[in-house]
Amino acid sequence: MSCGGCTTLPKVARKQIRLPITTRALDVEATTQPVETVVCPVRHDTITVGNCCQCKYFRRIEHNETLGAAVCCGSGGAAVDSARQAAHRLSVQEKVRLPAVCASMHTTLAVLLRYADRLHPWDAIPILDGRARPIGVVRRADLRRMSATGFDPSQRLGRVMQSSFATAYPSMSLVDAAQLRPANGYRGVIVVSEDDTFLGIVSEPDLELALCAKQEELAPEL
Repeated sequence: MSCGGCTTLPKVARKQIRLPITTRALDVEATTQPVETVVCPVRHDTITVGNCCQCKYFRRIEHNETLGAAVCCGSGGAAVDSARQAAHRLSVQEKVRLPAVCASMHTTLAVLLRYADRLHPWDAIPILDGRARPIGVVRRADLRRMSATGFDPSQRLGRVMQSSFATAYPSMSLVDAAQLRPANGYRGVIVVSEDDTFLGIVSEPDLELALCAKQEELAPEL
């Protein structure tokens, strides 16, 4: 279930569970530096360690003989609580998600076009360097335009990507992150850790919702 559907999540008793950590490359050809991920026990999608969209108790990494490295997670409860907050009061951490597709700067257009149908109209594909740091984006609209007008399928994404995009840390508010976006670049936000490792994205609709909610709060009563 996507972050946008969090209001439909069942309210379950909060409990501590341990989730095994899997180290994996995020790009489609698995050529970039692997990052630590787990599977969310509420939504069942893959997320980067320490940046669960739903659970503020996603913090401690432990080691044991059965699971190896594992994250101690307080599942449930917080997901429903955060969903009730006004959109502009949410943090980036509560809306960040891994995109359907990531790619490296060396991936070709021919490879990327295989995944175009997985994207929402507002989506973009983050382009990562070898150390899993974001260096650009390719928007779904750009992929469709190139497919319709003709393109060199061997062209590498490092040569056609957009380099105009905003990055944000998980602790930032959605409103602050939205205001960082360039006027003519990617209208979502790419989320990074303190060492610039890619963690996920916040979509344009989520950012616009936060801005609209903030404006409604500030508008004088009629």
